[in-house]
Amino acid sequence: MSAVALVLFSPDGRHLVSISHDFTVRVWSLEALAAERDPTGR
Repeated sequence: MSAVALVLFSPDGRHLVSISHDFTVRVWSLEALAAERDPTGR
């Protein structure tokens, strides 16, 4: 795994794209990340 070189947010703010120095591109759903990190366990 390589360090992240660039992070871009979608215009609607629901996703982000991370690009690493090794040219790995990942698309993240911010809604899913928020749901996974709910400290109440709901």
